[in-house]
Amino acid sequence: MSFIEFLQLLIRNKKWVILFPIITGISIFITTRNSPDTFSSEMVIYTGIASGYNVDNDMQGKIDYHAANSKFDNLINTITSKETRKIVSLRYLATLIHNPEEAKRIVISYKSSTFDWIADTAKTTSLKGIDEDETYLKLLVALQNGSDNIYYQLLYGEKPSPFSLKTLGTIKATRLGFSDMVKVEYTAEDAIVTKKTLDILAAVFLQKYKSMRVGEVNNVVKYFEEQTTAALGRLQNSEKELKNFRIRNKVINYYEQTKYIADQKQDYDQRQSILQMDLKGYQSALLKIESKLSNKALIRLQSDDVVKLRSDLSARYNSRGLELIQEKSNNNIEDPSIKHLKDELKSSIESLYDVNNSIEGVPGKNLLDQWLVLTVGAEETNAKLQVLEYNKVNFEKIYDHFAPMGSDLTKLERDVDVAEKEYLNLLNNLNQARLRERNLVVTENISVTDPALLPVVANSSKKNATRNCRLCRLSYFCFSHVDS
Repeated sequence: MSFIEFLQLLIRNKKWVILFPIITGISIFITTRNSPDTFSSEMVIYTGIASGYNVDNDMQGKIDYHAANSKFDNLINTITSKETRKIVSLRYLATLIHNPEEAKRIVISYKSSTFDWIADTAKTTSLKGIDEDETYLKLLVALQNGSDNIYYQLLYGEKPSPFSLKTLGTIKATRLGFSDMVKVEYTAEDAIVTKKTLDILAAVFLQKYKSMRVGEVNNVVKYFEEQTTAALGRLQNSEKELKNFRIRNKVINYYEQTKYIADQKQDYDQRQSILQMDLKGYQSALLKIESKLSNKALIRLQSDDVVKLRSDLSARYNSRGLELIQEKSNNNIEDPSIKHLKDELKSSIESLYDVNNSIEGVPGKNLLDQWLVLTVGAEETNAKLQVLEYNKVNFEKIYDHFAPMGSDLTKLERDVDVAEKEYLNLLNNLNQARLRERNLVVTENISVTDPALLPVVANSSKKNATRNCRLCRLSYFCFSHVDS
């Protein structure tokens, strides 16, 4: 089509050329006159979930992507949760109660009577605290008083307002690709409301998410602290019982003591057997010698003086007790009292030397010397045997005392061992929980990298431009159709 032909077409359809722009303008005006302007803003949060360093990843050597995706889902759900939106709404209301000028501006901007009370200081006096935190707590209490108050209706009602949970439900949180970033978007009818809502959301979310994460581990740490303390108490009680048992029964090292006692018992038995054999040998030899002595000599040997000296010698041997049995290196050093008794006994025997021969013709002096040696040996051996038997009785009491003690001691030692293993296991779990708690405190570096900006251009301008383009295309289509 040439330019001349195009002009002819316009002249031929001049009424449509005039009518279509007028109709298009009226249509645009009608469709957009009641649409409020909206403003959108966004912020970007760095989470550090996927690529951030932590002790668990360092110890395991790899990243659990399934767990990372689950953490991202939890984080996004926390941002958009009803509880988070409720806290954001109440925090924003607390801020406006302390800033009535800003509250008036928002009421005028939204042209709504639903929340115009926030601009009336007389109505908010009872809610206003010393600071915004106290005001928030008062609003929270007022919200919980029932569903018929204005605060409940403002948050949970159907009427649109920047504080309703339905409006705040338009908050969108999405992960940026496979990165550690999460983008949060929000659209409202006022630019300042949009930015302020995102700012409050960032503060509320960061505090809530960190407290949730650390709170989980805190509960675990608290549990293991309680269990470890209880296990330590059981271990100390078991150790105390074992200690008292050792003190009460005078046990230092039971197994070494019982081994020593068993060895000593065997040694006592061997010594007793040897002494009994020696005593029988002395007695047999004395009988043989006495059978060779004359009657006169026998009568003299049984005199009161000799009997008394033998009795004193036997008593002295008995008084020395275990010294006679345990003499080793000092056995060449004779007790002076015993030596004196031996000399007296020898002197008494020498008075019998006038009896020259025995009934068998053996010289009497030789027999009497042998009788003296055997008598002294028999008295000494008998004394040793009596002392040994007396001490053996006492020793067997100790043996009988220690013998059944093993099972009780084993039970107490087993209780201590079980309590110690339980305590060490719980202590290890407690250390692991504390390490994880510290890891969360250090690695939960979630932060806002790109804070929300104050939007300048309204979304309605963009929508109107798009709508105008569509109407122009429609006009061109209709114009071409009429021409054809």
